Amino acid sequence: MNKNELYKLIESEFKIIEKSFNELLICELSEIYYPEVTAKLTFSEDSNRFSIFSIEKGNEYFIISISEEIEALMALYVFARKTWDEPRYDTDVQKKIINAISEDEIMLIFNEQFDTNNYSFFEYKTNKLILEKSENKKYNVLFLDKNRVKKYVTEDRNMNIAYVVMYNYTFMLEEFYRITNSKLLIDQDNNFFEELKQLYLF
Repeated sequence: MNKNELYKLIESEFKIIEKSFNELLICELSEIYYPEVTAKLTFSEDSNRFSIFSIEKGNEYFIISISEEIEALMALYVFARKTWDEPRYDTDVQKKIINAISEDEIMLIFNEQFDTNNYSFFEYKTNKLILEKSENKKYNVLFLDKNRVKKYVTEDRNMNIAYVVMYNYTFMLEEFYRITNSKLLIDQDNNFFEELKQLYLF
């Protein structure tokens, strides 16, 4: 996508509060008056970089800094979707996982719900959510990026709780792929794609 297409995409899905040469401030489309949460994209002429901030009840939190405008707009869009989209987790599936009495039963649920390319049980495969055994019959959930760097989501959880966390994050990962494939049309081999993925997940 080019710059103009990205601006149009953002303007179609979010409310523009302020737009100038060096700042774009947006909020959820449904907000009418004074939103509690906004997202801001700024450009610094001194550093020649774009930065994204989350503003919550007047407090500003730095999110990411990017050199290219198109990538910065993509990151703003992904961050905004992460911030304001309501996760559509299937609560019935979550309950089945909570009430499951064996790992085989839970694994079958995952196989029915998700693409197996997006998760792994006990095997360290890149670009996947991974369930890892910890000590004392506890479990960890992590994401292993393409450089084999581990990003832990949760640690030392009971079996069923760990699997629910795994379900939630695998759902988020697949949602990220749906968003980027249908809206941004970005090359998945692009290194920036991995940055967007971690921005959405974490």
